[in-house]
Amino acid sequence: MGGRMFRRTIEKILNHFIMPNVADFYPVVAPLDPQRYGRKVKRFQVWMDEYLNRIVQSRETSLSEREVEEKKMPKDLLEKLLELMHEGDPLVSSFSVADLRHLFASIIGASTDNNTTTIEWAMAELLYEPDRMRKAQHELDTVVGRDRPVEESDIPQLRYLGAVVKETLRLHPPVPLLVPHRPSSDCVAGGFAIPAGTAVIINAWAIHRDPSRWEDPDEFRPERFLQEGREQCESLGGNEFGYLPFGAGRRACAAMVLAERMTLFALASLLHSFEWGLPEGAHLELADTFGIVLRKAEPLVVVPKARLSKPELYV
Repeated sequence: MGGRMFRRTIEKILNHFIMPNVADFYPVVAPLDPQRYGRKVKRFQVWMDEYLNRIVQSRETSLSEREVEEKKMPKDLLEKLLELMHEGDPLVSSFSVADLRHLFASIIGASTDNNTTTIEWAMAELLYEPDRMRKAQHELDTVVGRDRPVEESDIPQLRYLGAVVKETLRLHPPVPLLVPHRPSSDCVAGGFAIPAGTAVIINAWAIHRDPSRWEDPDEFRPERFLQEGREQCESLGGNEFGYLPFGAGRRACAAMVLAERMTLFALASLLHSFEWGLPEGAHLELADTFGIVLRKAEPLVVVPKARLSKPELYV
């Protein structure tokens, strides 16, 4: 299966999960599966298991054949895990092929799209307001210079770029509706009685644009995260519920710190390495389209121009 077909299939799976399921609201009809929702989910699961099994088996077969080459080439995550499993490393001694399948299904379904979507939104907002892009690039030139690439150790010094990422996550949270929760007992929230077992969905998109918490909530203003008094927003997943792009509390995204750091590192590398512009005659739209992940309605198309001091830095 080619990359495009795989991506379309993953998008089809994700789009299926945002469809309302009548059985969630009327549990009595769940055994009948009136929308064939459960059967479709099982078909998707079988397809994903078969696809990932083929990848794992292919890598296992070629692992010994590539021993000489692998000494010269960096290993990806799957290769490294298989190597450790074959060596009997105690860290992965209990891993099975099924565990590998579940791990990579989670990586594919829950991480990649979120990061790329956030980077796309950040680039779109900076292109819409070029002064802010120049400000971020000036910070990069000051901290990194143009004679070497960005390194992870530079990230803590990029305060403005960090604010750009936080503001992007506020204005365009990758998952606008957080994972549903169910209270274990009757409770009251916001004056509403919530019976035990009721599905509760948190609208992060609306919370992030609440005018009682955010000044000019619909405007892209990274500077708000550099203001004194916004320290509470620096802590992802904490108890400040005005800013929760990855959820909060015990059920917050386990990889939120890694996701924010990866997004910041990738965005820093893009802005540091290139000048960016729109194709001639193109018009930038900031409209979004609803889904599990909040994407741009129209994919961003940009034109890069090298800005580093030496061509070999791009190799």
